[in-house]
Amino acid sequence: METTFRRQNTKFNKACFVVISVKHFMSLEVMRLIDFSYFHSVLSYGIIFCGNSVHRKYIFKIQKRTIRIITNAGLRDSCRDLFRKLQILHFFSQCMYCLLRFVVKNRDLFKLNSDIHGFSKNMIMIFTCLQQN
Repeated sequence: METTFRRQNTKFNKACFVVISVKHFMSLEVMRLIDFSYFHSVLSYGIIFCGNSVHRKYIFKIQKRTIRIITNAGLRDSCRDLFRKLQILHFFSQCMYCLLRFVVKNRDLFKLNSDIHGFSKNMIMIFTCLQQN
Protein backbone atom coordinates (compact mmCIF):
# COMPACT_ATOMS: atom_id res chain seq x y z
CA MET A 1 0.00 0.00 0.00
CA GLU A 2 2.86 2.37 0.82
CA THR A 3 4.49 1.95 -2.60
CA THR A 4 1.13 2.51 -4.30
CA PHE A 5 0.72 5.76 -2.40
CA ARG A 6 4.25 6.90 -3.34
CA ARG A 7 3.63 6.20 -7.02
CA GLN A 8 0.27 7.97 -6.96
CA ASN A 9 1.65 10.87 -4.94
CA THR A 10 4.39 11.35 -7.54
CA LYS A 11 1.80 11.36 -10.31
CA PHE A 12 -0.38 13.87 -8.44
CA ASN A 13 2.59 16.18 -7.92
CA LYS A 14 3.44 15.89 -11.63
CA ALA A 15 -0.14 16.85 -12.47
CA CYS A 16 0.17 19.89 -10.22
CA PHE A 17 3.47 20.84 -11.90
CA VAL A 18 1.92 20.53 -15.37
CA VAL A 19 -0.89 22.86 -14.33
CA ILE A 20 1.65 25.37 -12.98
CA SER A 21 3.68 25.12 -16.19
CA VAL A 22 0.81 25.82 -18.58
CA LYS A 23 -1.13 28.21 -16.36
CA HIS A 24 0.01 31.36 -18.19
CA PHE A 25 -0.66 29.98 -21.68
CA MET A 26 -3.96 28.14 -21.37
CA SER A 27 -7.55 29.06 -20.64
CA LEU A 28 -9.44 27.91 -17.56
CA GLU A 29 -11.29 25.24 -19.56
CA VAL A 30 -8.06 23.74 -20.93
CA MET A 31 -6.51 23.65 -17.45
CA ARG A 32 -9.66 21.94 -16.19
CA LEU A 33 -9.24 19.31 -18.91
CA ILE A 34 -5.58 18.87 -17.94
CA ASP A 35 -6.67 18.34 -14.35
CA PHE A 36 -9.14 15.67 -15.47
CA SER A 37 -6.63 13.92 -17.67
CA TYR A 38 -3.76 13.90 -15.19
CA PHE A 39 -5.30 14.00 -11.74
CA HIS A 40 -8.67 12.27 -12.01
CA SER A 41 -7.47 9.43 -14.21
CA VAL A 42 -4.91 8.48 -11.54
CA LEU A 43 -7.38 9.17 -8.74
CA SER A 44 -10.13 6.96 -10.13
CA TYR A 45 -7.69 4.07 -10.66
CA GLY A 46 -7.83 1.92 -7.55
CA ILE A 47 -9.85 4.39 -5.49
CA ILE A 48 -12.15 1.61 -4.29
CA PHE A 49 -9.22 -0.17 -2.70
CA CYS A 50 -7.10 2.79 -1.54
CA GLY A 51 -9.74 5.44 -0.89
CA ASN A 52 -9.83 4.87 2.84
CA SER A 53 -6.07 4.78 3.38
CA VAL A 54 -4.27 6.96 5.90
CA HIS A 55 -2.75 8.94 3.01
CA ARG A 56 -6.05 10.30 1.69
CA LYS A 57 -5.57 13.68 3.36
CA TYR A 58 -2.30 14.22 1.43
CA ILE A 59 -4.01 13.41 -1.85
CA PHE A 60 -6.81 15.84 -0.99
CA LYS A 61 -4.27 18.57 -0.17
CA ILE A 62 -2.56 18.13 -3.53
CA GLN A 63 -5.94 18.25 -5.25
CA LYS A 64 -6.84 21.48 -3.44
CA ARG A 65 -3.47 23.00 -4.34
CA THR A 66 -4.07 22.17 -8.01
CA ILE A 67 -7.56 23.71 -7.92
CA ARG A 68 -6.19 26.87 -6.29
CA ILE A 69 -3.54 27.15 -9.00
CA ILE A 70 -6.11 26.72 -11.76
CA THR A 71 -8.38 29.42 -10.32
CA ASN A 72 -5.65 31.79 -9.06
CA ALA A 73 -7.03 31.50 -5.53
CA GLY A 74 -5.05 32.29 -2.41
CA LEU A 75 -3.49 29.68 -0.14
CA ARG A 76 -6.07 30.19 2.59
CA ASP A 77 -9.13 30.52 0.35
CA SER A 78 -11.81 27.88 0.70
CA CYS A 79 -11.92 25.37 -2.14
CA ARG A 80 -15.55 24.36 -1.68
CA ASP A 81 -16.91 26.95 -4.10
CA LEU A 82 -13.97 26.44 -6.45
CA PHE A 83 -14.82 22.75 -6.86
CA ARG A 84 -18.42 23.71 -7.59
CA LYS A 85 -17.41 26.43 -10.04
CA LEU A 86 -15.16 24.04 -11.99
CA GLN A 87 -17.68 21.18 -11.64
CA ILE A 88 -15.02 18.85 -10.26
CA LEU A 89 -15.63 16.22 -7.60
CA HIS A 90 -13.21 16.45 -4.70
CA PHE A 91 -11.41 13.35 -3.47
CA PHE A 92 -13.99 12.20 -0.93
CA SER A 93 -16.93 12.71 -3.29
CA GLN A 94 -15.00 10.82 -5.96
CA CYS A 95 -14.54 7.94 -3.48
CA MET A 96 -18.26 7.80 -2.73
CA TYR A 97 -19.16 8.00 -6.40
CA CYS A 98 -16.80 5.13 -7.34
CA LEU A 99 -18.07 2.96 -4.49
CA LEU A 100 -21.71 3.56 -5.40
CA ARG A 101 -20.96 2.86 -9.05
CA PHE A 102 -19.28 -0.41 -8.03
CA VAL A 103 -22.33 -1.46 -5.98
CA VAL A 104 -24.73 -0.65 -8.81
CA LYS A 105 -22.65 -2.54 -11.39
CA ASN A 106 -22.22 -5.55 -9.09
CA ARG A 107 -25.62 -5.85 -7.45
CA ASP A 108 -25.37 -9.63 -7.68
CA LEU A 109 -22.57 -9.55 -5.07
CA PHE A 110 -24.90 -7.95 -2.49
CA LYS A 111 -28.16 -8.84 -0.76
CA LEU A 112 -30.63 -6.60 0.98
CA ASN A 113 -30.62 -6.92 4.76
CA SER A 114 -34.37 -7.48 4.68
CA ASP A 115 -33.78 -10.59 2.53
CA ILE A 116 -31.31 -11.99 5.06
CA HIS A 117 -33.12 -11.20 8.31
CA GLY A 118 -36.71 -11.62 7.14
CA PHE A 119 -38.00 -8.29 8.40
CA SER A 120 -38.06 -4.88 6.83
CA LYS A 121 -36.64 -1.81 8.52
CA ASN A 122 -37.71 1.70 7.65
CA MET A 123 -34.45 2.06 5.74
CA ILE A 124 -34.91 1.87 2.00
CA MET A 125 -31.95 -0.30 0.97
CA ILE A 126 -29.18 -1.64 3.15
CA PHE A 127 -26.84 -4.00 1.34
CA THR A 128 -24.77 -6.81 2.78
CA CYS A 129 -21.80 -8.17 0.88
CA LEU A 130 -22.01 -11.86 0.07
CA GLN A 131 -18.87 -13.79 0.88
CA GLN A 132 -17.01 -14.93 -2.22
CA ASN A 133 -14.81 -18.04 -2.13
